[in-house]
Amino acid sequence: MYPSEESIIEQVLKGDTNARVPERRFPPGAARRVQAINRLINKYGEALRKKDEAAALFNENPVPIVRYDEKFNILMVNPAFLECSGYNKDKVTAMNAHDFKVTKAEGHGIKEAVRTKQRAFGRMEIEMPSGKKVFDAYTIPLLNKEGNIRGFMGVYVDVTQIVKGQRYMEHEVERLIATYGLIAQGDISAQYLLTEPDKDTRATYEQVARLHEAVSGIVANLEENVRDVNMRMEELTRRAEQAAARIRDASESIQEIARNTGKVSENSENASRSVDGILKAVSDMSSAIQDITTNMDNAASLSAKANELSYAGARLAKNVETSMKDIAGSSGRVSEIVTHIDGRMGEITAIVDVITDISSQTNMLALNAAIEAARAGDAGRGFAVVAEEVKSLADESRLSADKITKMIAGFREESRKASQAMVESSAMVSQGNTMVKETLTAFSQIAQAVEAVAKSVADVAATTEEQAATTQEITASISEVAQMVEKTSKEAGESAASTQQSSAAIDEISRMITEVSVVSREAMEVNQRFKVS
Repeated sequence: MYPSEESIIEQVLKGDTNARVPERRFPPGAARRVQAINRLINKYGEALRKKDEAAALFNENPVPIVRYDEKFNILMVNPAFLECSGYNKDKVTAMNAHDFKVTKAEGHGIKEAVRTKQRAFGRMEIEMPSGKKVFDAYTIPLLNKEGNIRGFMGVYVDVTQIVKGQRYMEHEVERLIATYGLIAQGDISAQYLLTEPDKDTRATYEQVARLHEAVSGIVANLEENVRDVNMRMEELTRRAEQAAARIRDASESIQEIARNTGKVSENSENASRSVDGILKAVSDMSSAIQDITTNMDNAASLSAKANELSYAGARLAKNVETSMKDIAGSSGRVSEIVTHIDGRMGEITAIVDVITDISSQTNMLALNAAIEAARAGDAGRGFAVVAEEVKSLADESRLSADKITKMIAGFREESRKASQAMVESSAMVSQGNTMVKETLTAFSQIAQAVEAVAKSVADVAATTEEQAATTQEITASISEVAQMVEKTSKEAGESAASTQQSSAAIDEISRMITEVSVVSREAMEVNQRFKVS
C-alpha cells in the first residue's frame, strides 16, 4: 500500500522535505505528473533550507540587524541588536524606525534608500537604553518581482568604541601638545594628568598613557640632566677661575726664572774668562814641574797610588754630574753644571793646597840636603848643586800655586753667584746641591788620602813626580771646567728662550681658560632658562 499524493504533500508541508511520491504506483501516463510533483517538493525543500540558513545568519550574526516593513515598522531584530541597544524584544518590535532618538546623522539613510531603491550608508548617533551609541548604518531595500519595495533590512555596525576612542585621543593629544609646548619653551615642570576613561575609551587611554609615560620619562630625564648640567657648569666655572689664578701665579714664577737664568748666563761668561786665565797659569806651572819630573824617576810607586785615588774622585764627580742631569728640565741642568764647576774648583783648590804643601816640603828637603852636603864637604858639593836647583824649582811651583789659588778664589766667587741665582729659580736645584756637597766630601777624602801619601814620601823624587801627575790632572780638570762653563752659558740662553716660550704659552692657556669660564657661564644661563620642579 503506497501513500497518496495528498498525504505526501502534507508530510512535506509539515517539514519532511525527504518525502517523495513513488512513481511505480501510477500508470506510465501519469509519470510526468508525479515527476513534476517531486520536482516541486525538491524546490520547496530547497527553499526551506535557504530560509533556515537565512534565519540562522540573521540570528547568529554578531552585527545588529533590524527587519522593517515597507512603512519602517520593525518586524524583527536579531539578538546582537538587543544586546547592543538594551531594548527587550517585545518593546522594540512594537516600534517604528522613526521612534529611535537620533542625535546626530551623517551621510545617507532611509530617505535615500526609498528614493534610489538601493543600499544607503550613513553614520548616526542614537540614544538607547544602553547609552549613546554610534552606528555605521546600512539601509538595504527589499524588492519584490515587480521591483517595488516590500521592506527594508537595517544593518548597524557598532563603532561607538572606535569613535569615542578617536575623540578621546584627539582631546588628550591636544592637551598633551599644549603641555609639551610649555616644556619646549623651557617649563620642564609642566604636567598633565590624562582624563579618566570609560569602558569604550579604556583601550585608547592605555595607548595614550604608554606614550605619555614614555614622554614623561624623557622629560624627567631631561629635568635631571638640566639639574646635573647646571651643577657641573657651576663646578666648571669655579675650577676655571681657580685654574686662571694658578696660571697667573705660574706666569709670574716663569718670568722670575727667566730673570735668574739671565743672571746665570752673565755669570757663566765671567767664569769663562777666569778659566782662560787659570789655564794659562796652570800651563806655566806644568812647564816648571816638567823640568823637575825629568829627574824624579824614583817616585813612581807612590805617585801611582795618588793618581788612583784622584781618578776615583773623578769617577765619583762624574756620577754626581749624571745625578744632577736627572733632577729636572733645563734649569736643573744649568744648576747641575754650575754646582759641578764649583766642585771642580774645590778639587783644584785642594790639589793646589797639596802642591803648595809639597813645595814647602821640597824646600825643607832641599835645605836638609844642602846642610848634609855642607857637612860632607867636597864630597857633597855636587849634591848641594842639585839641592839648590830643586829648591829653586820648588819656589817657582809654590809661586805658581799661589797664583792659581787667587784665580780659583775669583772663579769660585763667580760660580757662587751663578749657583745662588739658580737656587732662587727652582727648588729642585737644592736637591742637586745636596749631591754636590757629597761630591765635595768625596774630594776632601781624596785630598786627605793624597796628603797621607805626600807625608809618606821618603824623598824629593817621589814628591816631584806626584806634582807632575797632579798638574796634568789640574790641566784636564780646568779644560773640562772650560767646556762646562761654555755649555752652561749656552744652556742658560736656551733656558731663557724656552722660559719666554713657556710664558707665552701660559698666557695663551690663561686666555683659553678665561674663554672656557665665559662659555660655561653662558651655558649655565641658557640651562637656567629651563624651569624645573
